[in-house]
Amino acid sequence: MRSNTTPQEPLSLETLFHPGIHFFFDPQNRAAYAPLLSQFDTDVDWPTSRLENLQAGKLLYFSKHVQTIGWPPHWHHNPLTSQTAPDTKHFSEIHEFAYGDVKAIWEANRFGFVYDLARIYWRRGDENCAELFWQAIEDWRRSNPPHTGINWKCGQEASIRAMAWCFGLWAFAESPHTRILATE
Repeated sequence: MRSNTTPQEPLSLETLFHPGIHFFFDPQNRAAYAPLLSQFDTDVDWPTSRLENLQAGKLLYFSKHVQTIGWPPHWHHNPLTSQTAPDTKHFSEIHEFAYGDVKAIWEANRFGFVYDLARIYWRRGDENCAELFWQAIEDWRRSNPPHTGINWKCGQEASIRAMAWCFGLWAFAESPHTRILATE
């Protein structure tokens, strides 16, 4: 028997954060992190090109292939086969290989781009990164009601997504975009 119950009232973001406690970065000391974050850059234009790609709806798939999937991403689409899984069926009614390799659909849903957005944000203080993060979160939530669609089919995938969301939540905790959403 399926359960369609979901929490009715989300927690306020203010209840999760305490002034002066930072997960990994102190917003008052942003410049101190630039050497740490830049040591992984292989290209001087990396932050600019990656952010421009995300804004243009181009996501890096499997760490090497750029795919155009839109922004916010079309969460049920397989860009490798141009097939789209249904977004109105219960996840148990969807065969994970009926639309090509399901990992191609799940790649955008893993939110791997959040780590890039966080690096760019902490290198440059670019508020576009926080805005993109929250756009993606809100759109994913609207596009994937609980238990509906292929993105609920695998607990491991949900865990990967949750880790990226937590990372982004802490990375953008001080952003005005987060504050705006926290008070809505």
